[in-house]
Order: sequence, then C-alpha cells, then structure tokens
Amino acid sequence: MKNKTFVRDPGNYQVVMANDFSANSVLLRNDYNVSALMYYVIGHIWRDDTAFRTHKFTLEELNELLPEGKQMSPRTAQRMLDAAIKTYVRFKVGKKKRNFTIFSMTEWDSGAITVTLNDKLMPYLLQLSTNFTTVRLQPLLTIGNSNARALYLFIQSQHNACRKLKVSASELGEITELPETKRSKESIGRLLTILKDLDLLDGNYDGVSLTWRRRVRVVE
Repeated sequence: MKNKTFVRDPGNYQVVMANDFSANSVLLRNDYNVSALMYYVIGHIWRDDTAFRTHKFTLEELNELLPEGKQMSPRTAQRMLDAAIKTYVRFKVGKKKRNFTIFSMTEWDSGAITVTLNDKLMPYLLQLSTNFTTVRLQPLLTIGNSNARALYLFIQSQHNACRKLKVSASELGEITELPETKRSKESIGRLLTILKDLDLLDGNYDGVSLTWRRRVRVVE
C-alpha cells in the first residue's frame, strides 16, 4: 500500500505508515506543529519512491489542513522548521535502538516551504503490505494532547486485525509507552475522554479496561 492524498479536500487527507512508525513513542512527544508538518508531507507521498524525498508547498496549503485556531503564522512556521530538522524517531535495529532524523533538510522562503525526508524512513512509509496503520489527518490533528494521540494511533493500528478489541489500562500505558505519571487508570480514563469528546472513539472504559469497536468513519 502507498500513501496518497486527496487534493483540495483537506478533510480526507490520509497517511499510511508502518505500525512501529505510527506509534513511535519518541515521535509522538514532538511539538504539535512539527507533527502536523510530518503528517502533511507523508500524506503527499505518491506511488513510487521518486516522489519520496523533496516536497515543496506553501504555508497557506499547510494551514488548510489544520483545525481552526491551530493555523501557523510565518514566524511560527519558521520556528517549526528549525525544530523539525532536529526531530527524530527511534527504531530497534537488531538488539539496539537507533535514532533517525525525519528530515534531512528544511527551508523557508517567503511563505514557501521545502523539506526533504530522510531516505532511511522509506521502508516505513512505502511498499507496505502488512502491519500498517491508515489514519485520516484532520481528526488526528484535532487531538492537541500528545498522549491522547498516542492512544488514538495505537487503537487505529489494531483495526486491520479485527473490529472489536479489549485492552487493559496497564497494557495501554505500556504499549504506547506513556510517561509513568500518565499510566494510572484515572489518567488513562482522562485521555480516553479526550478522544470520546472529539467523537473519535466508540468504546467503553470501565476503569480497568477499554473495549471499542472499529470506527469506519475514521479509518479506511
């Protein structure tokens, strides 16, 4: 499966990522604007890797995707690009964990943005056949809390396997590598409430475990 975007319909932008990329704990703790940039770029990867590396677009085009109140000013966008070049993901390679930067180049030129993705990420974003997650971007970017985004992406990653799942609160905290202070049953409950309030979760949390059903509206 390849990434693709639905031009001129920002509500339908979607990304396809390997599960270990989509739920990467280091990545999910990054700045909201950097995350928005990353997902926007991934959503513009087409069917072959010749279009993988360098992407050019305007700040106005990026802002079309963002929820109301989250649009970036030129100054904010420049700060975001400065942070993006330092942003990385961490994968287990053999017996060790290695860090890979997401972007090898970012550039700002009077409202025009140019970024180049790190070639080492190509296997996690192209030529996917199993263990991948498909997510529509507009719902994802309405989640301002990074820990709630981590739970949301984990839930979406499970939908290829089955339509109904049950996971304990302790398992949710461990799988998504939430900070220790956010792993209590009460904290998990508050994070899940964020998703329910945004109408992104059709499930039941009884204080011990979460049971949910697939939301076709959100996941392809």
